[in-house]
Order: sequence, then structure tokens, then C-alpha cells
Amino acid sequence: MSSWSTDSTENPGRFLPGRRPRRIAHRGLALDGAENTLRAFADALAAGADMLETDTRASADGIALAVHDEDLRRISGDPRRIADLREKDLEDVLVAGVEPLARLEDVLGEFTSCPVNIDVKDEAAITPAVEAIARTCSADRVCVTSFRGSVASRTARAVAARTGVTPMRSPSREVLVGFLGARLLELPDPVVRLLLSRFGALQVPVSHAGIPIVTAANVAAAHRAGCEVQVWTIDDPEEMRGLLELGVDGIITNRVDLLSALLEGRGEAGPVAGDPLRATPPPSPPVT
Repeated sequence: MSSWSTDSTENPGRFLPGRRPRRIAHRGLALDGAENTLRAFADALAAGADMLETDTRASADGIALAVHDEDLRRISGDPRRIADLREKDLEDVLVAGVEPLARLEDVLGEFTSCPVNIDVKDEAAITPAVEAIARTCSADRVCVTSFRGSVASRTARAVAARTGVTPMRSPSREVLVGFLGARLLELPDPVVRLLLSRFGALQVPVSHAGIPIVTAANVAAAHRAGCEVQVWTIDDPEEMRGLLELGVDGIITNRVDLLSALLEGRGEAGPVAGDPLRATPPPSPPVT
């Protein structure tokens, strides 16, 4: 086992099943700019991705769309806001001039063999996202995230109420700040474990406001608390290499093809996350 493998006995596998290091395709693989489309996700899987990352916003008539921005300007040159679109408008929109907008339900329904990280962009997207997850029976293979902790928490609770399955979610900024504070104050592991007990993965940038987040010590502390560490958004192979040497569990990238080439060049497949400790499925984490 190379130094890039994550020792699965160190990590209780609270996150979604899959191999580590995880190749997480940020908005798919869209070298032509057609991000968050069905083709981009298919291309990402063909390039070796084992997890997809997407965003969701709601249309005016409550359709959960796989789209990041508030409007269509960047991805199609169209100034209309996502919140103003209706179902009849969708067929006229081409991302990067080549691919139709994808609905979240279509993404989840089309790619049923891999987990999906869903960034719920605002409150308006919560109910449409929940319905898409419920209709595709995907609650047990999604991770709900949001830059707004209340949005992720409300989404997770709504999914649990609608489906009976509590989805995985990643910590909010406030929890991350608490984690970094606990590390700075050298608080004991049980405190960190309690802080992260509801979550399966820290999804973080390398640093924030000049403060390093992804260090070997922080990665080890997260592992002792039962959390994976997944880093965004990394497209440079040398930076990927350095992070893998630190023991991160996943890289969220626009260039999953380059990450795959790097891992396969080292013959690195990675252990199955949590398998040695998964004689029975783990209980769903509580939602607050």
C-alpha cells in the first residue's frame, strides 16, 4: 500500500461507501465549459470519477436544476435568472452552446451507481431538491452541502422526513471554525469527536484567509474523529500530489482526468472506505 492510501482502520467509514482517495468530479468534466450537464457527468465517470459534485437551484415553477450561478450569463450568455425560468423555457437553454440544462432528478436518475454531492444554493432550492432525491430513491447515496449551514440542515431534515433516510451532510463554516479553534487550543480528541459526530467528511479549501486548513495534523485529527477530509477545488496535479501525501481522503476537482492519471500512474486504487468496519450499515447521523 502506497503512502497515498488511507488506512481504513483509522477511519470508521461514516461517509458514503466508496474507494479512497475519492475522485470527486466538480460539476462533472467539462473541458468545453458545459458544466453540470448530463454529458459532463458521463465524461467524468468515463475519466475515472467515483463521486459526482453538483449544485442545485430552483426554477420559478419548482424544478431543481443542476446549476451553480444565479443566472445563465456565464454558462450560456443569457441574462435570465434561474429563479425566473419555467419548464417551458428550459429547452431553449444550451450550456456553453452545446448541452441542455440538467435537472437534478435526471442527474440522480441517470447515474445511480455513484454517490453525488449536492450543494443546495439557497432556501428556495430545498423543497425541489428534496423531491428530486425522494423520487429517485437517492437519500442513501447523496451528501447534502451548502455554504449556509441552515440550508444544509433543513434539507437533510426534510429528506429524512420525506424518505425515512437521513442523508449524509458536510459541516457548515461555523463547525469548521470550531474544529480549527479546537485544534489551535489543543483540545482533547473527545471534544473534536463530539464536534464532528454528525458529519462524515470535512469538505474544505486548502486554506482560508491565509490560515492553513489542510495540514497533516488536522487530517489526522479529523480521521481520529471519524471524518474524511475532502479538499476543493484542486486542478493542479502537483498540488493534488502534495495533498495526497498529507493523507486526504478525496479531491474535488474540475480535472478528474488529471487526478485519475496521477493515481493510476502510481497504481493507487485505495481501500474501500470503512469496509473492515461495515459488517452492518452504519446508523444514520442525527440531524440538528
